[in-house]
Amino acid sequence: MQVGSETGLFLVEGVLREAQHTRTKVNQYGGEDMYNFAALLGDKILCGTFESANAFNSGDRVKVVVSKQGDALLALAVIRDNDKMLFMPAGCHAGERALLGQCMKHAWNMCCWGWVVLGIFWLFFFGKYSSSEASTQEWMLIATASIVGPMLLTFGM
Repeated sequence: MQVGSETGLFLVEGVLREAQHTRTKVNQYGGEDMYNFAALLGDKILCGTFESANAFNSGDRVKVVVSKQGDALLALAVIRDNDKMLFMPAGCHAGERALLGQCMKHAWNMCCWGWVVLGIFWLFFFGKYSSSEASTQEWMLIATASIVGPMLLTFGM
């Protein structure tokens, strides 16, 4: 990442003073708990939203990539000097393609677990009842079709 006046991003260093943070839920990131923070860095107000911004304390020496928003500085990435911890906003490392891949991976995992649960259900149910009970088997087939059908239509298997 280039940092400089031509990109609108700047690298600033200093010691945080009067650090304040508050917990909030951000719908953009799936309702995750995030922390808004504000502090003085030199004579400028520094603010941002990070998942672990509650870890910022007054007296922490930091390096911050910022953009200027009026008189305040908006923190885009923070490195705390004492432990070299890097803080970045949620989702900043992934584009739309990576997000789609992550969602599809999660959907596939849920589908596989659904098959495992369905298999255990079938083994339990057909182990308990004999195959002569046709009405029970018909209901099991209907239940299975109602569970598996939408998965097959959704994922095109």
